[in-house]
Amino acid sequence: MNGKINKNDLIRIIKRFLLIAIPFVIGYSLLFNYSFNLELEKSKELIVNEQLQKSNTIIYVMQDLFDEAESDLLVIKNADELTKYLNDSSEANLNEVEGLFERIATSKENFDQIRYINSEGNEVIRINSSENGIVVVDSEDLQNKSDRYYFKETSKLKNGEIYVTPMDLNMENGEIEVPYKPVIRISTPLYNDDNEYLGILLVNYLGNDLLKILDEQFDNSKYEFVNHYLIDGDGYYLFNEELEKTFSFMFDDLYSLKVDYPNLWQEINDNIKGDMEIGNSEFCYVSLNPLDKVAAVNDEYKWTIVSEFKIDELGVNNRNIIFGLKLMDLIILIISLIIILFIVVIVYLKN
Repeated sequence: MNGKINKNDLIRIIKRFLLIAIPFVIGYSLLFNYSFNLELEKSKELIVNEQLQKSNTIIYVMQDLFDEAESDLLVIKNADELTKYLNDSSEANLNEVEGLFERIATSKENFDQIRYINSEGNEVIRINSSENGIVVVDSEDLQNKSDRYYFKETSKLKNGEIYVTPMDLNMENGEIEVPYKPVIRISTPLYNDDNEYLGILLVNYLGNDLLKILDEQFDNSKYEFVNHYLIDGDGYYLFNEELEKTFSFMFDDLYSLKVDYPNLWQEINDNIKGDMEIGNSEFCYVSLNPLDKVAAVNDEYKWTIVSEFKIDELGVNNRNIIFGLKLMDLIILIISLIIILFIVVIVYLKN
């Protein structure tokens, strides 16, 4: 051969090149896709593991806070001042109990209210915590709470039993307090020495303190694109960055995870923890009983911490350009094809 390439030679070279290049490109693409999927799954696993680890920390802290709140409630219940008043409801003893409530409320920033409600549902003593300090509510401003579910449920209990309400928004005079104030009420019935039921002792625990723990833990994450939710046992949002979705069970707009993601809700009901991919979103979740350390009668209390992130926001995805290849992989492919073409031409000319 004289070293010149005519049209027929060019066709033969292209055919030989394609016979080698096409399988090479297919194999290279398959290898890259395998490597890419492996990296993607590893990235997802790292994020899921971090979120589950943070969720476990939150669970531990929340359970400790509930345990502490129960202990504080029992300290008040067993205090000499309250015991004396339940057996002798004199004005002097009433003042002693008010003083006790004030001291407790002053030392507990997460207590919003401490109340003694009598057997008819009338508030007898009520201490409010506010930005301006501790306030003993005047007798003319005390309310009847006989129609409230927490009074009815606690009134059914035996001496020493404890009831914990679901987290909801505080209500005053039949209306939701504004600005919204998430609260959890911890209560126990009160009896005198003759075992006569005299009402309930009730503490309003500020729910924002619990929600703040969730927010602070996840704010420390290096994955800023992850969203977080706290879900109650009925699937409603107690914490959601879209504020209009929180506590919707107290309003007409019933936003809930069981409506937004019914398959995920079913998964949560079937398992304590796990992860699930829905469309472009990856979810991981851990369910907890915040009352695990509390001897409450309603011990089937359930919350679920849910984390969500968009798969296409992962760094491994953002580095891809054409045909799913990263820039460096694409350059390597092009260089490889040029080398293959060069080798095919050299071999053809030698033959």
